[in-house]
Amino acid sequence: MPSQRFLKGLAVSSLLFSSASFAEAFTYDISDLHCQTINVNTDDVVLITRNAPNQNFKEFTYVSEEAYEMCGPELIDDNSRTIDLLYDTTHYIQEVDENDSDPDSHASYTAGETYYAIITSNFHDELQDQQLTQSCQQNNKFKIVVNEVNTPRTSPEPSHCEPKAITTQHNVSKDLYVRAGPSSDINYNTDKLVVKDSYPEWTRLSYLAFDFDNGQLSNENKLTLKIKVKSSNATGLLRIRETARDWSTGDISYNNQPEIYDGVNVFAVVPQTTSAEWIYVDMSPFIANGSFTGSIAISNEIFDTYTSLYASESSYAPSLTLTASVKPIPESVVSTQTLAPNKGTYVRGGSSQNSVISSPDIVVKTSGDPTYTRNGLLQFDLNDINLESPFEATLRLNFKRLRNNINLSVKAVNDWNEETVTWSTQPTTTSDVTIEESFSEAQHQQWVDIDVTSLLSADDSLGSFRLSIDSEAYVEIHKSNQAFTPELVITTN
Repeated sequence: MPSQRFLKGLAVSSLLFSSASFAEAFTYDISDLHCQTINVNTDDVVLITRNAPNQNFKEFTYVSEEAYEMCGPELIDDNSRTIDLLYDTTHYIQEVDENDSDPDSHASYTAGETYYAIITSNFHDELQDQQLTQSCQQNNKFKIVVNEVNTPRTSPEPSHCEPKAITTQHNVSKDLYVRAGPSSDINYNTDKLVVKDSYPEWTRLSYLAFDFDNGQLSNENKLTLKIKVKSSNATGLLRIRETARDWSTGDISYNNQPEIYDGVNVFAVVPQTTSAEWIYVDMSPFIANGSFTGSIAISNEIFDTYTSLYASESSYAPSLTLTASVKPIPESVVSTQTLAPNKGTYVRGGSSQNSVISSPDIVVKTSGDPTYTRNGLLQFDLNDINLESPFEATLRLNFKRLRNNINLSVKAVNDWNEETVTWSTQPTTTSDVTIEESFSEAQHQQWVDIDVTSLLSADDSLGSFRLSIDSEAYVEIHKSNQAFTPELVITTN
């Protein structure tokens, strides 16, 4: 293939072919090019357009065959030539004339070659690898097969792939509930949300806002709310409405609620329960018009029914999931998810090697006496986390006590049972990768960050870590204190 070049363009409506052998002009709309193969001759004229003004697909980029098939960021050539075709531009197949006054509107093709293109949204140099890789993985791509002049036309080839459904998760950025009656001037920013329809002094509403960006919407979307019911004293009927987003946890109250928009109402039935269970609510009506604030109010429509939901301060934070059948890569979509551990303990060697430790803290220690040597264990639930997109993972710890300077080692390990794990049965490592960080004694009672991205990159990663130190020292890490519980912060692009 000739030298690669980046070609920013616009998209195909239909592929028109005839039995004629002379040069022809073809018009394509970018939104119809996904997984298509275009057959052209070297004397043809190709016009690439973007018919829908609000269509997110605006560009395509020529890459190598290997990059097209493998979708690997390391296969993209950063030094390739860029040609700007953001507006309706005639793109000639034949060789560029040296005297052409507008060479950027042309590109030369070689007969017998196949050219591979990935479709993206607005192109940004600093996001080049991310955009091309993710869009390629979504099968937003097409091929151009170039033939000699006067080659007889052939029928359009069938699609060689299918656009993939893309799912992105959006987390709560703020949530709380408000109460009428004597408490109407205050709010409740706790680990639970409450909704109740009752006499005025007992009525409660909950408000949630998510890190939602309308730039992520495309032609076909489904939006789902995932929220965990803590308890409900009877069967409830949740009513969900969109609200203005201009509220903060500091100033909202029952007497000072944000505007609740008329129009769309979504309802969800909640069964009577005393045990926690997840519910999933289809929120797609809120995005039908292409715009959603990401802020909602939840009320209970059945009189005297009290329903408690887990809030973002708990270990079961609500989330929104957007599923798009074909989604362009936005200019920059950054989603940050903070997880609390679902398991945490430590194991002790020596005479305690077969003992199960129960403690509100995680202790890590190395000593000349094996009886006093301890390793910490932490595990985070990654079932709802998408680690297929580029991501960064940070383990955050708060040292309750720190005796001497330490070199802390973190390794990924297999699954383990908090109720039965001992020094003798502690989980084995899943890879040879070790993360080592040094901390000084002065960092006790402080948050520290450890980059564990490489530990989660393995296909079999469980989000399970073993903590150890290699010199005589002692560290206690908060486990049960909610304000200082360890965190795994995952940022995806």
